[in-house]
Amino acid sequence: MSDFNNVTLVGRLGKDPEVFRHGSKPPFATIQLATNKSWKKDGQKYSKTEWHTVIFNRKLAELAEKHLRKGEQVLVSGELASQKWLDKDGNKKTSTYVQAKELRFLTKKAQESEPDVTVDTDVCSEEENFPVF
Repeated sequence: MSDFNNVTLVGRLGKDPEVFRHGSKPPFATIQLATNKSWKKDGQKYSKTEWHTVIFNRKLAELAEKHLRKGEQVLVSGELASQKWLDKDGNKKTSTYVQAKELRFLTKKAQESEPDVTVDTDVCSEEENFPVF
């Protein structure tokens, strides 16, 4: 069986998207997506919020910039990716994020202004798929 790297998240934006443009390169955008989990144990209610960094390239970045705002609910599908770098003190760091391939607007206002979008990120170069943020 071949390997499979796919993730789908439904959550709410913690802040407006951040969009980056570098010269003539296509834009990319990042969002911080909150997913919540609730459960009961011994009659007590508990909840936990997980925060996920999601990166959109090209058309998805432009759509995120135009239509997404803090608090809106979205469905994002893509694949997990990681990036390694050295911090200012020379320490090795790694971050993991979702490289988005699909974006669905779940908030009514955004749904009305733009249809759901799927983008073939295989046409992006490796440099565009792994932006420094």
